Amino acid sequence: MLKICLFHLVLIIVSFFLENNYVYADLLFNNASRIIYFSQEKQHHFSVIHHGKNKLLVQSWITTPEGEDDVPFVVSPSLKNLEPDVPLALQIMLLSEKSLPSDRESVFYFYLNEIPEISTANNIKNKQAELTFAIKHRFYLFYRPKNIGNNSMENVNSLNWRLSKNRQGESILVVKNPYPFYYSLIDIELSDQIDSQHNMIEEHLLLAPLSTTEIVIPKNIAINKNSATLNFKVITDIGRGLPVVVNHINDSDN
Repeated sequence: MLKICLFHLVLIIVSFFLENNYVYADLLFNNASRIIYFSQEKQHHFSVIHHGKNKLLVQSWITTPEGEDDVPFVVSPSLKNLEPDVPLALQIMLLSEKSLPSDRESVFYFYLNEIPEISTANNIKNKQAELTFAIKHRFYLFYRPKNIGNNSMENVNSLNWRLSKNRQGESILVVKNPYPFYYSLIDIELSDQIDSQHNMIEEHLLLAPLSTTEIVIPKNIAINKNSATLNFKVITDIGRGLPVVVNHINDSDN
């Protein structure tokens, strides 16, 4: 006969594109859904507050998008007990900018783990099972050198879009980003001005600076090059989705 049934389930939730003041589990992030680190900053403050009833252990770190932890940033404190309703200001500091390009943005991942306190002794006494969620949040961290300015949204309507074919003969949508900023696009729809049909072709796309990206168009989507339009949202520096409509898509490689 089992006297105690105690289960510890760890569920990792990765959060993308958080709006301001969104609550995930018991944490609330006050300053943004993404982090823009300006090169002239000595440090960047990231505020966290915990509205739950019990203590949390908060762990934070930074990696490259490939998962490498050899980055020119450090977070302090990297591990901290968080009391309910007591704000915590994490300091993100740039150790050296020598390895970072000065003519374009660089991107990193900022992670934050919230690990709840496990009252095992109390559960054993009351013979209760406990379900524990360790929640992992992920944010984009963009390093923005002063040489490129600060108005990242100024040219978002001037991204170059065209329809083409790849080597496999598939229809593709090609986007060229000639600007020094990263652009996070969501809910990319290829539409037709005549029949008003909307076709989702990509839920999320991160355009790197000075790059060209191809999106394969599903075979079941018919394209009228003369009436095709593009609808998507671009995520601003404060995490808002700004609607963009492209009424003219080129159909050549020029």
